[in-house]
Amino acid sequence: MYLAIKIRGSVGTEKSARTTFTNLNLTKNNGCMVYPENSNYLGMLNAVKDYIAYGIISKDDFTAILEKKAYVGPKKLKDALTDLDYKNIESLVRDLFDGKTSIAALKKKGLKVPFRLKAPSKGYKGIKKGFNQGGELGFHGKEINKLLKKML
Repeated sequence: MYLAIKIRGSVGTEKSARTTFTNLNLTKNNGCMVYPENSNYLGMLNAVKDYIAYGIISKDDFTAILEKKAYVGPKKLKDALTDLDYKNIESLVRDLFDGKTSIAALKKKGLKVPFRLKAPSKGYKGIKKGFNQGGELGFHGKEINKLLKKML
């Protein structure tokens, strides 16, 4: 699964980029979303790569996001798992990674998305350069998990 974190704002961007942010449900800075690995989402992520950091998330880090930052209504996710018909967070993560359920289906049951993260501890490396040039923007691969841990 892909994890995308919006780093730069939308002011001054092209209308197509703003539309893509809306389609990806990334409307606020430091918000993150998880998407299945398919070419449609990869194309949208590549279209806004100059404003986001994205990569492949591990199951353990996705579990950490759900434990710390996921809400169903006013309650934390771990307190409202029965509302979503799950016994524990690990089974929910397993079903999401296997494709048995989706974030959209959970959103209809009350899950609040996108997940709001804090600014990273000790700051970003740079928000105007790509990841390969020493910044934070663009495709990180599995290194996105390190940035995520700084933001939880």
